[in-house]
Amino acid sequence: MHYNLFTRLIDFKFRPKIRLNMESNMKDFQVSRDIIPIAKFKSHASSIMEDVKANHKSVIITKNGEAAGVLICPEDYDRWIERDRFLQSINQGLDDSRSGRTLSDTDFKETLEKEFGNLNT
Repeated sequence: MHYNLFTRLIDFKFRPKIRLNMESNMKDFQVSRDIIPIAKFKSHASSIMEDVKANHKSVIITKNGEAAGVLICPEDYDRWIERDRFLQSINQGLDDSRSGRTLSDTDFKETLEKEFGNLNT
């Protein structure tokens, strides 16, 4: 069996960080509640930010009637970034596999042991 080196290294090195549930916890978006002008955001920033964090919702902030920014809680942002990196790793692995950049089991184990030391301990 052949493995893609990049995907397997990512899998080996980062598996503990990957959550099984990659879905967002963000609540349903409501246009009437979750789109606010920048003036309202400025005058109520603290309470809006507390609500976003507590309820895992997003708020679109507008300026002159157009979207100027999106506010999301830090945990949801981290989850999105982690998911994006995970998907990029998968795509890189698939590209490597299609291009024939793979290793045999023996070569793969030797490469890992050179990088991380003995894997049997």
